[in-house]
Amino acid sequence: MGSVDTAARAADQQQRTRPWSHRGTQRVGPPLSRVRQTGLTLLELLVAMLIAALILGFGTPSFGEFRRNARLAGVANDLLATVQLARTESIKRDVVVSVCASRTVDAGQPQCAGDAEFSQWIAFVDEDGDCQRAADETILQAVRVIDADEASRLSATANGTCISFAPNGFLRSDGAFATASTVLICDERGLGRIDGRGDAQARGVEVLPSGRAAVTRNAGRLQAWMDGGLSCPSAP
Repeated sequence: MGSVDTAARAADQQQRTRPWSHRGTQRVGPPLSRVRQTGLTLLELLVAMLIAALILGFGTPSFGEFRRNARLAGVANDLLATVQLARTESIKRDVVVSVCASRTVDAGQPQCAGDAEFSQWIAFVDEDGDCQRAADETILQAVRVIDADEASRLSATANGTCISFAPNGFLRSDGAFATASTVLICDERGLGRIDGRGDAQARGVEVLPSGRAAVTRNAGRLQAWMDGGLSCPSAP
């Protein structure tokens, strides 16, 4: 019995003197972590606001110019689409089709205005080929692109009163009816800034004798049209 007691005491003593690092431990609660807080100081925020204001100030004039250029492009593309439709219909129907300036596109029976200002226009089957729509002549399209409130600063002026296509799709040229082949689309900037390629900000729709039509921005060509009598709105 004495030897057994001695062994028990020795085991107990060994357990008591074992290093604490070997004892089982359990951490209570979530693991600790370092959280880095980020943000702007008041000074940094003021500097950022100042930079944003400067960028906005420089960008506003450019955005206004972009909008005006887009407006010119929209008018030119709308007119080009109508001219191309008229040519296609002249070939398909084997009849004269004309596009003329109008002031009554919203009326039940829109008529030609007899002038060269294409702020509104109609495309119609011109059965008698006189560039004037009769009540029984079919309307193909009636378009208003320039409202009265912007007419003083945006214009679409042609070198005639009527763009007319023969049944074979060729452009008609008849002095008796003041047929047109060019339309200058511009605002109070005139031709506007000329870029390195010689393109203006103004637009022009040109119809070739073959009947093919396209939009041009060539400054030299547009200037020649202006020298020939076409004009832009005057700056306020």
